[in-house]
Amino acid sequence: MDAIAELISKRKRRLQAEKQVKRESSEESDNSLFKKPKSEAGDEMVKFEVGYERVKLEVGDEEAQCSASTTTDDGSLSPESLMTPKDQPSSPEMSMELSKEAFEFIAEQFKSTQTPVVDHQFAAVTGRLSLLNVSKYKVTVGELARRIYGPECFSFSLLGGLLRRAKMPNNTNLLKADLEKVGLTIERGRRRGHLTLFSSLLEEEALLFASDFSKIISTSFPVQPVTAKVFKDRQNQVSLDDLVKTKQIVREFSAVLKADCSPVVNQHKEQTLESEVQDPLTGFSMMTHGFGNPAILAVMSMFESFIDAQIAVLNV
Repeated sequence: MDAIAELISKRKRRLQAEKQVKRESSEESDNSLFKKPKSEAGDEMVKFEVGYERVKLEVGDEEAQCSASTTTDDGSLSPESLMTPKDQPSSPEMSMELSKEAFEFIAEQFKSTQTPVVDHQFAAVTGRLSLLNVSKYKVTVGELARRIYGPECFSFSLLGGLLRRAKMPNNTNLLKADLEKVGLTIERGRRRGHLTLFSSLLEEEALLFASDFSKIISTSFPVQPVTAKVFKDRQNQVSLDDLVKTKQIVREFSAVLKADCSPVVNQHKEQTLESEVQDPLTGFSMMTHGFGNPAILAVMSMFESFIDAQIAVLNV
């Protein structure tokens, strides 16, 4: 009987402790809705890399502002893939005109004697686009930082869904501890930013998606039939000189995109573009997780082939 009583007593104490933890967690969430957690060193100056421009950000009681935030975290297991009309940005420029916080991702948050960890693998996660063969993709610390500090402003529940971790209090605490080990933090109760179908794609998966898209365009898009159709329906024929000038404009546009040095997976190119050009390109890359620029380049290459086909007809 004493053993049973002791078990009942332990059970009651455990339930009371769990209730207390939940109550404290709820209070903490209410009190720190827009607060950044303090670092272990207090209000020290921590270096961040913002689109390859180094700035200093004071870590402490500074308010965490995600200008792209629109809806609160609903605690769902996996990220929402599609925005409803009420979640859409009020301005088409909103997702590109990012605040300073939207460009923040950690590149060197450790002492100079330590090895930078942004390229280190944090997890291997199953992709979402595979039909039969289940592929796992590497998720780096840098990718997580871009999700947390980028325009999407991932919360714990969204990050847990991306990493395929079941939403349980203990798992959330484990994820929090794992993130802190690599210098990443997520404030409790934060608001998430813009979520799209691309939000569920891993960067490695998005790059493969862009590569397949490019191959399909180059091998399957009917350039010649489209060119013939355009020539047939065109009222005023364009000159050869006009087509050559158009092709040059396309090449100039593509040259800018090819110079993009947005970080994706573990790719880090030296910046050659001006910050006013590179920073928005980085924001666009973060929103599409590396798919956007390669996909646009593939389309521009196809359009250049379309122009070449017209030039060939006029040269006959």
